[in-house]
Amino acid sequence: CSSGGSSTASPPLGRMTVNIVEDMDNPPADNVTLRTAPGKWSLTTSVWFLYCHSLMDLELIKHIATRAAQQAGGVLQSFYGNLKDIRKKGAIDLVTEADIAAERVIIETIRETFPGHGVLAEESGETKGDSRFQWVIDPLDGTTNFSHQLDLFAVSIAFTVEGAPQVGVVFNPMSGELFEA
Repeated sequence: CSSGGSSTASPPLGRMTVNIVEDMDNPPADNVTLRTAPGKWSLTTSVWFLYCHSLMDLELIKHIATRAAQQAGGVLQSFYGNLKDIRKKGAIDLVTEADIAAERVIIETIRETFPGHGVLAEESGETKGDSRFQWVIDPLDGTTNFSHQLDLFAVSIAFTVEGAPQVGVVFNPMSGELFEA
């Protein structure tokens, strides 16, 4: 899709109820009014533009998640084989300074573009934001492997809208494998 111009209105991501109301007194017919509920969000525009704009928003989300995962991967590579602090956070779960540093980079990267979104991160917990939009982060998925210098670990980031997964990124910084959905 091509935007064909810029728009200051940004439709919400995720599911919404759409009522199409044609203004019979005011053609053209490709313009419609879309509403989620009275007093909520409405926009008069072409359906094509709305559809494409929503797709571009998810592409931006995926781009930010990928960039955050790759930057965190760089942090993990710098700690690989150089850990000074390995602690237990449960009976068998480990946490390292690499987990914490990678998580910090991911959150900073997300906050640059989406400062109001919520974050649920493995090490620091939950940061409230707009409850509709939440990032779920495991900065070092496979901490035990990482701490034993087995290169089977990854950075995992998901983005949810009202609890429903919309985007997922998994990046193994040692092999360079990147999975996006």
